[in-house]
Amino acid sequence: MCICRSLIRSKKVATLISIAAYWWASVEQYRNDQMWLTTSVSYREDFYLKWVRNFLIALGATLVIWAGFIGFETLIVKLDYFQRFPLYVWLVIVVYYLGTKGYRNAQRSFPSRMLLEESKPSIAIAQTRLPMFSTPPERVDQTARD
Repeated sequence: MCICRSLIRSKKVATLISIAAYWWASVEQYRNDQMWLTTSVSYREDFYLKWVRNFLIALGATLVIWAGFIGFETLIVKLDYFQRFPLYVWLVIVVYYLGTKGYRNAQRSFPSRMLLEESKPSIAIAQTRLPMFSTPPERVDQTARD
């Protein structure tokens, strides 16, 4: 019986560590994407992913709350379903938030790194372009005829 409990406890801890690793990787990816948007897109505010940031904060809070429950069960006493109920309510709130915000932003398209990097003109092309206020070639030909 003791081996079974320790195995279950180790599974919970391994699951918690796994979710924490994915959470950390998601936070880093979010930071990198926001930094890339800041440096690459002039209309960054249109693509600010506030709901993703809020979800990552909520997921981090979930990990802390869940770790507290696991620690309490490990060190003090095993909790039953009703004693864990606040954690389940919190999970429902987080999942509801993710579902509604994800559905709300489902039709929104975000800039792709590959597409924007391919569409950037190279330095050589940018230097060969006409100045902004120069006369277009067609107009020069028409004025020469008159």
